[in-house]
Amino acid sequence: MLLGSCAGTCLKTAAEALNASCPKQVMEIATMESVSYEDKALIVNYSIDDSNVSIDSLTSVLDVVKNKVLVRLQDSDDLKDYISTCREAGAIIKHIYTGKESGKSFTIELSDEDMQNILNGKVVPMQAADSESASEVEETSRSEERFSRNAETD
Repeated sequence: MLLGSCAGTCLKTAAEALNASCPKQVMEIATMESVSYEDKALIVNYSIDDSNVSIDSLTSVLDVVKNKVLVRLQDSDDLKDYISTCREAGAIIKHIYTGKESGKSFTIELSDEDMQNILNGKVVPMQAADSESASEVEETSRSEERFSRNAETD
């Protein structure tokens, strides 16, 4: 665990290193385009191949998409150091997803509470019935699986 005083500098250095590897395909339909650290936020920009899944369908079930991201982060031991360092720096994590064809975008922002829950193993996978738009989840589940499958980093 890093000391709080160097956490911001460490995150900026980590963001620069990750950014140097961009663009990087991280999921079947997503490419990590850039990573930066600014204004106490670790910002990860992704492009989405929205010929396979519409940005509108993902934003209509954003609570489910965010839950899948949180679960994936909780399951990744490699990313927990970054999450812990973000908490120490008082930073948030923003994942910005933009459709290649549509140009539409959505943001998933991880708050301190989200990060604490990830680190403490308290994120519970959401079932389709838990969402207000359960029928929409059913319709987009195949696309969502492509979105979340085989992710190495966020």
